[in-house]
Amino acid sequence: MKKTLLAGSSGMIGQLILQHALAAPNIKEVVSIVRKPSSLEHPKLKEVVVKDFL
Repeated sequence: MKKTLLAGSSGMIGQLILQHALAAPNIKEVVSIVRKPSSLEHPKLKEVVVKDFL
């Protein structure tokens, strides 16, 4: 099982990558670095909020 780190999941391509990662059976956890929390809830998803990203 793999753990995936994703930055930029609120953009068009990032959302697509996030959806595929959450659906993939060989990925056990997706850690998403975000500036503000999304409304998405999934057992595999962990969002890390970084308010001062850049």
